Amino acid sequence: MPAAIRDADESSNVGVRGWGKAVLPDDAAGSGHDGRSAHDLVSLITRVGCTLCVEAEHVVDQVCASHHVGWRRLDVDADPGLAQFSDHVPVLLIDGIVISYWFVDAAELGRRLDALAASAAGGTPTSGEEEPGSL
Repeated sequence: MPAAIRDADESSNVGVRGWGKAVLPDDAAGSGHDGRSAHDLVSLITRVGCTLCVEAEHVVDQVCASHHVGWRRLDVDADPGLAQFSDHVPVLLIDGIVISYWFVDAAELGRRLDALAASAAGGTPTSGEEEPGSL
């Protein structure tokens, strides 16, 4: 079964203050979408029966599809290593960094994915810490 998410070097945190970088193991149990690899850039930690999670899944699915980026859903109740996120689902991670919890803002997610694409292409995106609660 998957290893636990663990905190990494907090100096590399560009997400939600206080969370640090979450390192998702390669074998994290998740469901890929559109046949994409399970090693996707965007992860959404959810739970069955969570209304906010369903809403967040729709937002993430639409934004990731429009940016040709894969994403995976991780069930907080299926992996004891995700227990630290139990009271905050849905939790959005980009490249292992906790970006938001409870809500996902489509425009902000799109900007972050654009910034990552620009960075990968040699651009210099700007990023900063976000306040907890929403992206």
